[in-house]
Amino acid sequence: MATAYLFREIFVITGPLSRYLQSVNVDPCKALAMIDSSLSQLQKLRSDPEEIIRTCDNEYGPVEWKETRVRSRRVMDGEIARDEPEATPLAHWKRETFHVAVDTIINSMRNRFEKNRPSLQSLAMFAPSGFPKLVENFQNARDLEESITSFCTTYHIDSSCCAEELFTFAPSFLKFNRSLFVFPKERKEDFHDVDGSDSEEV
Repeated sequence: MATAYLFREIFVITGPLSRYLQSVNVDPCKALAMIDSSLSQLQKLRSDPEEIIRTCDNEYGPVEWKETRVRSRRVMDGEIARDEPEATPLAHWKRETFHVAVDTIINSMRNRFEKNRPSLQSLAMFAPSGFPKLVENFQNARDLEESITSFCTTYHIDSSCCAEELFTFAPSFLKFNRSLFVFPKERKEDFHDVDGSDSEEV
């Protein structure tokens, strides 16, 4: 039962990220934030295996831990002391199931995303959702160029020209985007019935 709860917690953390990365309209800025958040939650989960046990105990009653045979470690020649792992069933579950499962997920995510992080960060600079931060953080195109180098190198684009165009386009897009939501104040007469019911009677 504890193992089932463990995997439920893992899927609760990784499920939204997995579904979002498979969606059609992926925002690189949001994807990076979700990746970092998922890794942080997994690290928090790893630090407290007792939380899984408490959840199980609260919802289904105390977990019954069956005794398992622990294989003794062979003492090497010349070894004075030996450290045997704690032999209780709960300790064995934490060591052989809980930490193995969580560490495997964390390492898999790091191996998959960390090597692509520079490209994702670079690509995120082109997402409209990141334009406000771009305008705020970069004073000129030369400063911006370094942040998009990975993307430009991958697609064989001149990073200098691309940075200049992006630096110019981002603030213009923000102004244009805001203008879409500015409407002239409606006049009272615009709401009169088309059949003239609000007009004075003759």
